[in-house]
Amino acid sequence: MTRLAIVSNDQPLQPEFAPLVALATRQLQAGVGSIFHSLYLNGSIARGCAKLGQSDLNLTLVTQGQVTPKLFSQLNAILYRVRQPYFNVVSDIDLQIVSVQEAKDLQQIFHWGVWFTHLSRCLAGTDLGQSFAPFEASWDLAKGQDGDFAKVLNHYRHQILEARTVGALVHASQQMAKKAIRSCYMLVLHLEKQWCFDFEPMVERVVHYYPEMALPLSRVLILLAAKPVKRTAILQLLDEQILPFLTHTFEQIERRIG
Repeated sequence: MTRLAIVSNDQPLQPEFAPLVALATRQLQAGVGSIFHSLYLNGSIARGCAKLGQSDLNLTLVTQGQVTPKLFSQLNAILYRVRQPYFNVVSDIDLQIVSVQEAKDLQQIFHWGVWFTHLSRCLAGTDLGQSFAPFEASWDLAKGQDGDFAKVLNHYRHQILEARTVGALVHASQQMAKKAIRSCYMLVLHLEKQWCFDFEPMVERVVHYYPEMALPLSRVLILLAAKPVKRTAILQLLDEQILPFLTHTFEQIERRIG
């Protein structure tokens, strides 16, 4: 078995994103107050390969207690203010929130354990990534990272349905496309034995094992490129090709490997 790569805490941030990351860290840490445990950077900015104006700022906040609806609203307001001077630097800011109890739950080890050990860069607080040994590529790991694919894709489906502007439709379609490709790659992670974060190489590896997905995934890449596509065509692609493939193949692998 092959141990997966780990995001480095020591690699310097890309200079165009460093001030935004620093500001977000200070503001969130102050906003959470006494229940703050730790804050992490994820995604392409954490890996040092983000694209100016195209990449999201992905953050994970760990708390020592439950976040109240009032505090949740305050954190959203903080992120809104933080983004304003950097509107052209990132396309969006995404914040996940989890309690330290849930993050350390052994039943969640293939989700949060892998997340903090391999896919997160600690910005402040006690680094949960130091609590686990490096993980090996496996089907259990893939399930832990992507077992919720149907829920997430249906969330984006709702956003696509509710989009009232071309910009909103394109953004929701891009987010759906990213999730669809990542979910497809998770089906072959245990065979590939390594992370892959670039979308076109991910598609290539999926098509290597599942040639029938060449055309559907080429259409998903069109959505990823922010090209306008009719809403009905997007939903047809998701409902008739992507979701059925993911569901059937996930169940097939689960029966075979368990």
